[in-house]
Amino acid sequence: GIYIVSFLSGLADVDVLTVSLAQLANNGLEQSLARNGIIIAAVTNVAVKGGIALFFGGKQFGRLVLSFFLVLIGIGLGTMLL
Repeated sequence: GIYIVSFLSGLADVDVLTVSLAQLANNGLEQSLARNGIIIAAVTNVAVKGGIALFFGGKQFGRLVLSFFLVLIGIGLGTMLL
C-alpha cells in the first residue's frame, strides 16, 4: 500500500509524502519501508519532470534532461537495494 501511494504521490509532489513517512518511521513503521517509499516518490517525480521537459522543451532539450534524470533514477533505484 505504501509503495502504491508513494508512486501516485510522486506524480505530483513528494514533500507531503516525505514528511508523513518520516513521521511514521519515528512511530513504528519500518525505516526501510519509509525509505523505499520516499525513493519511489522521488524517482517517479523525476521521471514525470523528465517527461515534461521532453514534451515542452522539444526532443533535443528533453533528451539532454532525460539523460541526466536516468542517472538519478538509477541511483535512486540502486539505493533501494541497500
